[in-house]
This record gives sequence, structure tokens and C-alpha cells, in this order.
Amino acid sequence: MAPLIETSWSTSTQADASSKSPARVGLFERAVLELVESPKWSSKDEEKNPFLAELIRAGDRYRAAKAGDDDLGSDSSSERLREFIQQLETQKKAGRGYRILHRLSPFLENLHNLMKICEGTTQAAPFGVGIAFSGARVVLQLAFDIHSQFETVLEALERIGVSLDCYRLLAQYNASPELERVLVSSYKNIIQFWLKASQTLSQGPLKQLTKALTSPLHAVIKQACDALSEDSKAVHHLASAIEMVQAQNDRDQRRTESLEAQQRRSTEAERKCKDDIATWIRGQENLDANPDLEDQLQRRQDGTCDWILEDQRFTDWRDANTSATLWYNAPPGSGKSVLASSVIQHLKNRDANVAMYFFSFNSLTRRCGKNGLRSIALQLLAMTKTLPDRFTQIYEQNKLFSPNLDSYDVARNLIHQLLTPMDEIYLVIDGLDESADEALLLAVLQSLVQARVYATVKWFITSRDHPPSIRETMESLGATEIRPGPDVISSDIQKYVSATMICPGCFADWAGENEVNFLYARFVCETLRYEGLTRVADIERVLSTFPKDLDSYYVRSLEKIAGYTEVEQELVRRVFVILIGAAQSVSLRELVDALSIEPGARNYNEKNRVLDDELIGRLCGPILAFERKGSSVDPKVKFYHKTVKDFLLQSPDTVKNIGEPIRKYFITTRDADRELGLQCVTYLKYERYTEYIDLALLLADTPKEHAFLRYAAAFWWKHLEEVVPTPDMVAQVTEFLKSRAFWNCLCVQSRIAPYLFGRYTYTKSRKFAMGFRGAQWSNGDSFGIPLPTWFSGQSSECMMLDQALCHFAEEWREVIITCPDGVDLCTALRTSANSCHLKSLSKSKSMRAEHLKGLPDMDDLSHVRLLNTTLVGKKLSVDVLYGKQGSRPGEMQRLRATVLPSKTPVISLVSLPGNSELSEGCVLTWDQDVVEAWNVDPNTLDMSRRTVEPSKPLKAPPYIHEHTKEKGEGQWWIWGAATTPISAIGTSIRIIHASWREKAIVPLTCNGHDKEDTDSDDDSEWSESESESSDDPVSTDSEDEEELAATSVTDSESKVSESGSDHCLIFLRPDGQPFWSRPWTNPHGRVEKIGWAAHPKRPLLAFTNTAFQLELIDLEKGIQSTKHLPEPVGFHAEPLAITRELHFSACGNYLYGLSVSFIDETIGTNCYVILSTYNINYEGDSDETFLRERQPIECTYKFADRLIDLAPQFTLTHWDDDCLLIALPPLTCDPKILAINLPKGAETPSGTDLIPIRTLQKQIYFPASTPRRDARLLFKPSSEGKDDYIYLALGAFSPPNPPPSDSKPDAPTTPSQASPPVFLQWRLSQEDGWRAWDPKVDEESTDRKRKTPISMTLRGNFVDSEKSVSVPIRSGLNWTRKGHLSCW
Repeated sequence: MAPLIETSWSTSTQADASSKSPARVGLFERAVLELVESPKWSSKDEEKNPFLAELIRAGDRYRAAKAGDDDLGSDSSSERLREFIQQLETQKKAGRGYRILHRLSPFLENLHNLMKICEGTTQAAPFGVGIAFSGARVVLQLAFDIHSQFETVLEALERIGVSLDCYRLLAQYNASPELERVLVSSYKNIIQFWLKASQTLSQGPLKQLTKALTSPLHAVIKQACDALSEDSKAVHHLASAIEMVQAQNDRDQRRTESLEAQQRRSTEAERKCKDDIATWIRGQENLDANPDLEDQLQRRQDGTCDWILEDQRFTDWRDANTSATLWYNAPPGSGKSVLASSVIQHLKNRDANVAMYFFSFNSLTRRCGKNGLRSIALQLLAMTKTLPDRFTQIYEQNKLFSPNLDSYDVARNLIHQLLTPMDEIYLVIDGLDESADEALLLAVLQSLVQARVYATVKWFITSRDHPPSIRETMESLGATEIRPGPDVISSDIQKYVSATMICPGCFADWAGENEVNFLYARFVCETLRYEGLTRVADIERVLSTFPKDLDSYYVRSLEKIAGYTEVEQELVRRVFVILIGAAQSVSLRELVDALSIEPGARNYNEKNRVLDDELIGRLCGPILAFERKGSSVDPKVKFYHKTVKDFLLQSPDTVKNIGEPIRKYFITTRDADRELGLQCVTYLKYERYTEYIDLALLLADTPKEHAFLRYAAAFWWKHLEEVVPTPDMVAQVTEFLKSRAFWNCLCVQSRIAPYLFGRYTYTKSRKFAMGFRGAQWSNGDSFGIPLPTWFSGQSSECMMLDQALCHFAEEWREVIITCPDGVDLCTALRTSANSCHLKSLSKSKSMRAEHLKGLPDMDDLSHVRLLNTTLVGKKLSVDVLYGKQGSRPGEMQRLRATVLPSKTPVISLVSLPGNSELSEGCVLTWDQDVVEAWNVDPNTLDMSRRTVEPSKPLKAPPYIHEHTKEKGEGQWWIWGAATTPISAIGTSIRIIHASWREKAIVPLTCNGHDKEDTDSDDDSEWSESESESSDDPVSTDSEDEEELAATSVTDSESKVSESGSDHCLIFLRPDGQPFWSRPWTNPHGRVEKIGWAAHPKRPLLAFTNTAFQLELIDLEKGIQSTKHLPEPVGFHAEPLAITRELHFSACGNYLYGLSVSFIDETIGTNCYVILSTYNINYEGDSDETFLRERQPIECTYKFADRLIDLAPQFTLTHWDDDCLLIALPPLTCDPKILAINLPKGAETPSGTDLIPIRTLQKQIYFPASTPRRDARLLFKPSSEGKDDYIYLALGAFSPPNPPPSDSKPDAPTTPSQASPPVFLQWRLSQEDGWRAWDPKVDEESTDRKRKTPISMTLRGNFVDSEKSVSVPIRSGLNWTRKGHLSCW
């Protein structure tokens, strides 16, 4: 038996081995052999055991399959077994065996799964797989033939099927030794079961063996099931282990993928961050130094500059293990830049890290020190793999305040942070002396060289040995100096000439006798090449005529110019004047336009222009260069080399062999400034600029005949600043300031150089921050005024002109800087016989300003009080009380007049008992004929009328005294007062707003500094009025007047009172008996405006101090009651400031409540406006008296300023019967004007409310002093389709009077900056007056929408971006104190 089986199986195994991997072939076949070759099997078993016989037949089929490609795999074998079972089921017609296939389906499926795994995991041969199914068929057939054992076998196969179910757990796993071991074990157990079951079922005649078979068969089944059960357990353990390993592998994989993704994100984020930083550093400039390097390398001739690479000092520096500095200095034109490029190339060839920059006098970009530092920073950034944290922090901190890197300090810090982690870096700075910002650059380089870093930093710096500050800096740094000798430079020059000249020997002979440098050698070579000389004799002849050195070459060029006509010579001289004196590079068009100016000319003359722009180049020859950028047709004009300007600036007495005709070309900077400054003034005074010009259009595309306008406007004062004034110069400037043309000059300055009017706040770091807005001045704060600082000291007239411009700039600075289109809507708020022309040239009459006729000069007044402003139709009438300097105590003048239109005033004498009415604790009351004064006791709020004889005080009620006792130390002070007419009783009452002062009370602070208000009237002065008898009057202090009570309680150390601020209202009734409201406490730190309203038909006055209740004062009964308001809509619990105002409708049935709350945000302030309408039920109880009639009207407005940076007031309002007019911040520049229609209840036609909120189509502008001048807003709506009118009445403004600017006895008297009351009017046409509020357009203010940082806005778009700007400044506290600032 054994040989037979062995032959069959070895043949199949060998056949299978031809196509299978030897490591996998025969794995299950060997398992079968181990079983059938067991000693317990005898040779007779082969004949008696059907399964063994099936093995032999299976081997034959397998060999046949190799030839016939028959499929013996798990799928076909499983299908054949299924067909066999179906045949058995067909033969078994009844009994439990009828559903054989159903019962054996789990066994069949699980056996199929097991064999499928064997095929896929262990690469089992089809023969080994097939016999597992064949054994099942043999055993089933044998059991079917022995009817009594068929059920037993079926049950056994069902149990085996359950055990085999575990293998589906392994279907998803890859091959492993443990898996193979389990599979082989189960396979052997199955085959062994087929062998033993087949052996048992095939013994003896069927009928005789039925009973004898039962016990052995059960034993075989039990053994097989137990073995497979153990295998099942092993499979579950293995699956669990594999699953755990797989889970861990999955976790590791996910962790790896997460780390890789995180690394990718980090890398991408860092790359983006580096790109963003690079963009920020680069700005709008091309700072790539590689083109400059390539340009210098192309200029280098082979063999030149090699000497330095062999110099011991150079090699020691290059190979040093520590940081070192090497300074190469040589005369101008000696090839320093070419040598620097050779050093850079040498270092790069050695794979060194090199950062470089080439400064150049001839390039606007490359002579800026900041650009050099920015370029170095960009190169270091590109070399840095991981950004230092501190580097990123510096970037994040500064990008918020500047759109690009524009600070030397920040550039230095960034470079230091990039250098710190590096290993070794070479930094090459060429042409240090050609930087326009040499002093600043030297300071930065010194700081960087001396800074402690981990890297080995080696600096290579080239420059002239001038100015002395460069040598001083290099010596302080311990730099090694290399200064080439004449022989070295001559050798390199000879190599250069040999490569560029036909006859280098000719040049060598000539150069040996003269002082020659590279610049001069290039001049010579280009001249000879230009003349096309080809013969040695001709070259020698021309060379013999050349000067011996560069200065002599320039002298020769000037002598050539001296041979031109007188007109041409003067043209060249003026070109030199402009190029030497110019505050920045000038373009060819600017130069040609400037050359057309004739001294004393009154207007532009086209005939004075140079006919051919190229004439300038032909006349000046090689001395000038024209720098073109891209496709620009207007190149910058400059000297060919820095040495040209240096040569022309020296004294002609120091130049050898100079003739008299060329001495005029030597110009000092002072002479250039004087001539150029007067040319600018002459140009700006042209008659064409005395008429209105659309400057926005003109400057957008400046025609050639106006090309010099921007330069003249920006720098005229700067040129004259540098010279000693002469009477003629003073006269010309005076004439210019008083001329109409000055207005156009100011408008041009507003558009191109607004920094000239900027506000410069002195910071704790002892630097100035550029800005334009501020509520108060501190020591050191300044503002810009574009006038020569010497001007005001020339005469009293000059002083007045200076003062007029200072006052105008103070009032309209914000408009000048941020809204240049609005400058034509600005006007001087002070009148003076000697004033600059500060009025628009536009013919538009949309804005008017009027002053009071008959009011004395402010210098002659001790105080001024605006009592009342009233509109009757379009006429604005005012009532003013003032006192003269030197008058008797209590003697005042009362002036009543119509100012719009202006009419002759009525002035009457007013006498008050006691001292001045403006003393602390004094309140005025008045009617048509009488003005009275009342004293308020600051400790008790008791009141007494001021009379000649002491009057008996009127005691405050007990609840006031009790409240005062509870507060402890402190005093009451008068925060505001107003007069309100009460129609129901036919008279007016005076309302006094008192506030408890626990600690120092100050207005809102500016920039965190406690400051005192400079307006002496602000503490006690408030909007006050009397009722007019005119028809349909509109008054600022009528029944619908509200008063601002802006208060911030702090102590001198800025510690805020935790208890908030306490307030009380006092009502002075007609009978002379005051009524005191119950005191209330404002929330901590809040600024509030408390409004009140008088009922039109009842003796009732209402005010509110919270969002939830209303206080009602019955003036006849002297009773205060509280009414609850409906739940507020859009309520903000903790605003920084809030305005609450009330207004009764004319019928008295509706009460309107206005709430304007201010919430601080990250980038500014949000303002929430809500108008509520309440229906009044006078018969209801406290909870039903006021019912909300309809949904409130509301809108949101966002502006860029922090509220703490603004001066109170924050809002101005005017109530009309049909409309509420509101002005929202900033009231110092471009307020947002809203007109809200007042609903009249549910019966109001819907058409009235179609546009609930309107705003202006065209912006109007308020002066900066508006919040500090007792401002009154008035509004006259149109009737019958006519125009609307808005009015702004401003009270007097008296800042501190500065001391005299000069201590000399004959010095001009310093005029006061006090400003009288002024009244502004805006006319709004029906066509372009109002439009509907659009949140998308109107919700954000103009400055909040503006993306340009304020520093860039101030700098403007005209001054060279790489240059510092010079600003003449005045002290904010004393306008006569002057100075200068340099700003970047």
C-alpha cells in the first residue's frame, strides 16, 4: 500500500512544484501522508477503506487536471459536494433527512471558507483542498447506505460545521506561522475523521453491523469534534491576538499618518508663514540682490580682484572659527563693487552661506538703508529651515501696525533672530557710504555685529574712508582693514583696459603719468569707443588731451558747457541747482516744468518750456544719468555718479586750474535751497492756481504743464527752512499765504503729503507715534505745520498768518489727512484781518460758516457763554453772554442776533451780584429780560439765589442729605444745566445736573493719560435756551432738548471708584422753589448722557437713567414717580457709554425713547441705535402706563476708534415733530448723520415709514473741537420740495494761552488760540441730500473700511518710499514752540 500511495502523491507533488513556490507546495499533502502512513493502518485497509481508495482516484484526477486544466479547487469541489448532497436529499423522500442540504449548509459553507483560506493563505495545492470535500462525500454515502447511522453522521457534520465557523475570523488576516499551524491541525483532524469514519462505516455486512457500529462511530465523532473544538479555541485566541496586533498596528499606522499629516501641515504652515513674512518684509520693492551681483560680475575682467583672495588678512577672516569683520575701503571709482562681487562668488564656490547687498547712490531703491536690511533679512529667511519663535513674534506684533517692514529697529531685531541659530554665515555689504541713511545704518550694523549669537557671523563691508563716522564705527567693532595701494588698483585697471581697448599700451603709458581710477578709466574707454578711433596715433593724440584725474575730467566737462550760449549755460546751472537741492529724486517732466519758472512770474508761460526734453541730456553730457523703470516714459534724472555731486558741492577755490566762467556751477546746498524754494513759491502762486481746480482729476493724471505742482507743494517750506530769510523772501511767502493759490497748495498737500499736518504723540519709549486723532494733548505731543519755522518771528503779521494756519490745521486735521475730498468743505473758524486764505475756491454754496457780528475779539474777553440757539424758518438766532477783560465783577454783555443770515445784533448790559458767573457751583437762569445766578452748595446741594445781600438757602430734602452722608468724603459738582420750556405752565424751568465727586473727576482720558479739559466752560456750561415767541421755532433747548452727562470717575492714579458715580437732577421751577430728584448711581466706569423731555400738555417732565424704568416729575405737585418700561429690545447690559433721550409727540400720546449704546470691540467700537415708541395710558398703573406701540427702529454703526480715544460728547441729536436727527462719532471729522422718522402709532399711514432711517448721500464734516464747544445740532426739514438744512452751533473755545515765543523786548506778541462761537450750515438738495440706510454700505465707517494703515495714509503717495520725511512740528500745548521730526 505504501508504495502505491507514495508514488501517486509524489507525482502530484512534483507536478505542482513546477508552478508553485517550493516553500508552500505540499503543506496539506504532507499532512495527509503523515496520517495514511501511520503504523496503525495495515495494507488491508486500503481495500476496505473507501476514503483511501478515493485518495488514489483523486491523485489520478489531479494529474489529469494538469493536462486538461480541470478545476480541483475549493469552489468546484464545494459545488460538487453540494450537488451530491442534493442527490441524497432527492433519494431520501421522508423523515428528518428530507432537509439534508439545509442542515448541512453551515458545514458546507464553513468547510468552503476553511479551504478558501488554505488556498489564499498557505497556497494549498488543489489536490489537498479537493480531498477534504471528497472525504465528506465518501462518509455521507457510507452513512446513507447504513440508514441507522445517517442521522448520527448528519449531527456530527452539523457539530463540525459549528466548530469550523471560527475560520471566518481569519479570512481577513495575512499568512503567518501561527495561522499555518492552526490550519494544518484542523485539516489533519478533518482528514483523520474521514479516514476513521470511513473505516468504521465500511466494516462487515450492513445489517449485522448496525448495532456494533454505533459505539465506535460515536467515539470517532467525539474524537473529531473534540479535536476541532480545541482548534476552534486556538483559532479564537489567534484571532484575538492577531486583532490586538492588528489594532496596535492600525494605531501605529494612524499615529504615523497623523504625524506625517501634522508634519505636512506644519511644513505647509511654516512655508506659508515664511511666504507671508517675506511678502511683509519685501513690501512693494524688488529687493533681490542677485541681479546686482550678476551685473557686477559681468563688469569684472578676468584676472582682476584676484589679489584680495590671496591677501593674508582676507584668508584669515574667511577661515576664522569665530565671528569677524573685514572692512575694505578705497577711493571713489576704484571698483569696490566689482571686488565685492568677486568675494561673494569666491565664497559661494566654497559652498558657503552668503547674504549680500549692494548700495548705490544712483538707485532710489538701492540707496535706502532699510531696503538693504530688508534684503538681508529676506536672504537669511530663505536659508532658515525652522523659524525662531521670537522672530515670528516680532513679525506678528508689527504686521498689525505696518503693511510692510518699515522700521530700522524691527529690521535689526529680525536679522538678529535669524542669525542666532545659524552655523556660519557671510554677510557682504557693499557701498556703505552710498546709503542715504548712513548714520541709522551704521547704528544698526554696529548693534548686529556686537549682538550675541550662536552663529559664526563674518561681515565683509566696503566703503570709502569717508565720512569719519564709518571709520569710527569700524574701529569700535575691531574690524580688520584692507586698503589697496595704488599699484594694486593700477594693475586691475590695466587688466580692465586691456580687455576693452584696441591699444591698451597707449592707455598704460598715459595712465602711468596720471591719477586714474576705475570710474575714470571707464569714462576714457567709453569716450574713445564713442569716437570710433582705430589707429594708435589717433588714440594717443586724444589721450594726450584728457585731464589727468577725475576732478580734472569734471572741470573739462564744465569748460565744455561754458562754451554754450548764455541761455544754455543758465539752463545747465539751474539743472545742477535742482539736482543738488532736491529733497528727493526728480523726474524729467518735473525737471523740465521747474526749468520753465521765471523769477517773479505771475503765471505759467508755455514759451518758457524747453522745447526738446532730450536737450538736457545733450547739454549736460556724461555728468547726468537717466534712470528708467520698466516702460516708464518719465525717467528719474540724477548725477551719473556720487562723485559728480561731491565735486559740484566743493568750494571752487579748492579745485585746481579752474576758470572764472565755470565757478557759477559750484553750488552750496544753502544756495540751492534758497533758489529752489523761491522757485516753488513762484510756481505755487501762479494765477492759474487762484481758481478752483478739480485736483483729484489733475493729480490722477498730471499733465506736463503741472508736473512740478506736487513737488512744489510738498517741499517749498523745506527748502526755505534751511536758509536765512531776507525781507524779499518774507514778502513773497506772506503774499503766497494770503493769496487764493494757497488754498490749492493746501489741498494738494492733503492729497500727497498728509504727514505735514499729522499728530505726533510722544510715547513712553521717547519716540513719536504718527496719527491724526486725539482728545487731549500731553507734554511732548506735537502736530505738523508746513511753514518755515522762522516765519512767525519776522513780524506781527507773520505771527497772525502762522497762527491762522495752526488753528485751521487743529480744527480740520482729521479731514485733511483722511478725507482730502472734504477739504473744500472746511473753512477757518476764526476771523482775522491777517489770515492765510483758508476758504474753498469752489463755487458750491452747500456749506457756510458765520460768526457773531459785534462780539469783541476773543483776546479782549474773559469768558463767553452761548445761552440759546433757535431756528425760525431758515433763520438761526443766538443768545450769547460774555464778559470783557477788566470789567467790574458781575458786569456782562448779552448779545442777541440772527447769524444765518447775518444781521446787526442787539447788545444789552447784564449785571450779576457777586463774582463772575462762571465760578464753580454757580448756575444761571434767564428769560427775555433777566439773567440770574444761583449758588449750589457742593456739600449738601442746598441752593440760594445770588443777590447783593445774602439770601436764605433753600434746603435740599432729607433723602439728599442721607444719601450724601452714606457716600462719605466727597462733593457734589455741577455737571451740566439746561433750560426747558414747559408748555402746560407757559414758562421754562432750569434743570441742573449734579454729580457726586468721590475722587478726581476727569473727562475721558486719551491714550491712557489723565488730562484736564482745556475748555474752561465745559464743567458748568451746557445747552441752555429760552422759549421764542416766533412762529414754529426750532430751538436747541426746547421741549425736546437732551443733555449729555459724560462722566468717568477715577482718581489720580487711575483707580476707578468701585461704587460707580452718583447723580441728581435739580429743577428750578418758576416759583423759585427747586425740586430735587432722588439720586441714582450709574454703573461702574460708564459714560452716560441723561435725557429729559417735557410733556406738551401736562405739567410733567420725564427722564430715564435705566433701560427698564422712567422717572416722572409732576411740576405742580412736586412729586416724583417711577414707571416701568416694557422689556428693552436689543438691550446691551454693559456698554462703555450710553445715550438715553426722550421726546413726547406733539399730541402727547406717544413717548419716544432713544438708546445709543457703545460697545468696545477688538478693532474699534460698535454703536447700537434703537428708537422705541410707547403709547401712554395716563389712567393705568405703574406697569401699564407705557406700552410699546410697535417694533423699535434700530441699526448698528461701527467705527474704527476706541471710545476712550474720543472726547465726549459722543452723539448730537435734534428732535423734530416728525424726525430725529442724530450725529454719531467721530464728531471730530466725518460724523455719521442719521434721520429717523418718528412713528405716530398704529394709525399712521404705512407710507410715512417706508424709509424709517435715512443717511446723507454726501458726507459733511465737523471741526475737531466740536465735542468741547457746547455743540448744538439743529435741523430744518424741507417743505414743498425745497432744500433741507443742517446747522451746527459751536460755543467759544479757549485753550491755554501760550507764553511769548521770544524773550526779546521787541518780539511780536503771541496771539491767543481762543476761538469765538461759530455757526455752520449745510444745505441738502432734494437731488443729492438723503438716501435710505443700507446696512451693507453704511454699517461700517469709512476709516473702518480703510485697509491702508494710518502710517501709510499719513505718508501719502508722493514722497520716496525709502526716504525719511521731515516734518516741521508745533507743540500741542503751545503752538509757538517749534521743532522738526524725521519719520519713516
